[in-house]
Amino acid sequence: MGAYRDRLKALEVQTAQNATDAAQTAKIDNIVQQGTKDLTTEANKPTAKNLLYFNTSTQKLYVSTGTTTGAWTEVKAVAIV
Repeated sequence: MGAYRDRLKALEVQTAQNATDAAQTAKIDNIVQQGTKDLTTEANKPTAKNLLYFNTSTQKLYVSTGTTTGAWTEVKAVAIV
């Protein structure tokens, strides 16, 4: 009986961990997006600040600075010498 109870408890813990992992993945998917959208249009305005968008055709990364149309700023690399 004890082995069965231990196995059941392990399955409950794994199920809870899977739910946590799925929730975290969903949050990441909402924060980081990719595609070839025109970020200057009303339809593509950010829904929150600090979202990331990677344009796959231009290979450029953008961060949202607000929730208004065109509130995307390109992230540029800086060389440190």
